[in-house]
Amino acid sequence: MRAYPVVAAPYSEPLVPLDAPTLNPDPAFSLRLSAEVPPLAPGALPIADLLDGLRSVPESRAKRQVLHLLGDVLLTALFATIADCDEFISMGIFAQTQLGWLRQYVPLILGSPSHDTFGNVSMKIKPAVLLAIRAWLRRYASGSPAF
Repeated sequence: MRAYPVVAAPYSEPLVPLDAPTLNPDPAFSLRLSAEVPPLAPGALPIADLLDGLRSVPESRAKRQVLHLLGDVLLTALFATIADCDEFISMGIFAQTQLGWLRQYVPLILGSPSHDTFGNVSMKIKPAVLLAIRAWLRRYASGSPAF
């Protein structure tokens, strides 16, 4: 068997020990977490409404593997898509390079989501949830922001 050298690549998320607690996706934790976030940027109230709606999306990932709240990843993916990122690698690069700007709207306390995180979330999320998000965005654009 041939051995290949291991080359370390830049990693967008901080390394977390295996026994470290992971983020808990329940709503009470989300509220506590959002209380630790600095005030939103001016004019960010519509984004806060969207983030609240995205945080209500049911979580289907294994709890031990969760480093970022689902709503935070979905909002970051939405911002990346608006910025013309059409694949997971470009979304990860966007999240890494725009981390300071993103933190005005999303806590991302463990750093930016990696391209693997975006890929995992997209594989686990149900199409009905994406359709609900799209419908909410359309309603919001027309002036009725109920998620």
